[in-house]
Amino acid sequence: MRIQFFLLIFSGVFCFTIRSQAQDKIYFNNGSVLEAKVLKLSPREVTYKRWDNLNGADYQVPRRDLDKIVYENGISETISGSKSNGNFSANRHGWKTQSLEKAGYGKNILSLAPIQMTIEGVSGVGLHYERLLDAHGRFAFYLPVAFSFFKDDYPTPGIGAGTTKNRTSVSLFPGFKFYPMGSGRRVSYSLGASFAISFGEKYRVTNVYDPVTLNYREYVSENKYQITGVLINNGINFMASKHLYLGVEFGLGLIYANNKEEDIIVDGAPLAQFNFKIGYRF
Repeated sequence: MRIQFFLLIFSGVFCFTIRSQAQDKIYFNNGSVLEAKVLKLSPREVTYKRWDNLNGADYQVPRRDLDKIVYENGISETISGSKSNGNFSANRHGWKTQSLEKAGYGKNILSLAPIQMTIEGVSGVGLHYERLLDAHGRFAFYLPVAFSFFKDDYPTPGIGAGTTKNRTSVSLFPGFKFYPMGSGRRVSYSLGASFAISFGEKYRVTNVYDPVTLNYREYVSENKYQITGVLINNGINFMASKHLYLGVEFGLGLIYANNKEEDIIVDGAPLAQFNFKIGYRF
């Protein structure tokens, strides 16, 4: 009787041990663990049956929601494209975006552009401010201010020929930027759209009729102007350190309104800007 009792206890312990080791364990990014029987791993999802209902339906879970799988034989497999600590998330293509908090980067970037080119000329400087709006730094509000320096000649030969004047124009490019892989990285690409508005002053030559001589004479005046348009910007951004920011950006678009003379610029003409900037991120 005693021997039968011990055999019964031993059989129960043995069966329990076999049962506990025969199941797969699925570990989720949120820390939960599911006992299951893994049936299939695909590039996008994992198919399994619940261990407590092996004759039931098949279930699928996206790979991005999983950390790892520990199989019944003890082998552990880390699921590519995810981490259980939550500091990384994977998009549908399996790319990783790191949170700004994890990377140690701030959400504000203030930078100076010692090289700033606009349609007015290649000489100029810019002051840029950027505010990242989400935890992974994918979306940002962007406000650049550009100062362009150029020489303004009399547009008609023979009227003050060879006379030039140094001019300065001011341009604003408020808009938004999108970082497809987030900006919590050493190197990141950005794409954005911005509204452009530029102010300046230029010479204007008009033909004025002289009733005394019965001839037209050329009259030179200085006129203020305003240009508005839209730009699509592409940028490459570098974090040399936690706070030191470097960036290169090129924008191309169209002018849709201006009050400059048609011989200087017309509606629908290309609008462009380029800058190299050095900044502080905080």
